[in-house]
Amino acid sequence: GTGAELQGKTVGIHAYGNVGRLVGRKAKALGMNVIAYDPFITDAVVFENDGVEQVGSVEELYAASDFLSLHIPATEQTNQLQAYDVYAQGCYFGEYGS
Repeated sequence: GTGAELQGKTVGIHAYGNVGRLVGRKAKALGMNVIAYDPFITDAVVFENDGVEQVGSVEELYAASDFLSLHIPATEQTNQLQAYDVYAQGCYFGEYGS
């Protein structure tokens, strides 16, 4: 096909820092459902203020997402994430980080 309809789809944001929040706001403006996982943000209000559903694990995030937006550094640990398996199963995948 020539693309994908975004409205009504779910984007999962792995790491909800400054860039993740910006992506989430843009996705909401496009009519997307936004879910996010960030083990370093423990205050649920951060997610609630943006209308974003906080999920409890990477596995839950990846399983529930039509699109993934990663904002994590490429390290030995993060390179082992199942995101690459999810990508092979047809989930759209954007990776941002260094």
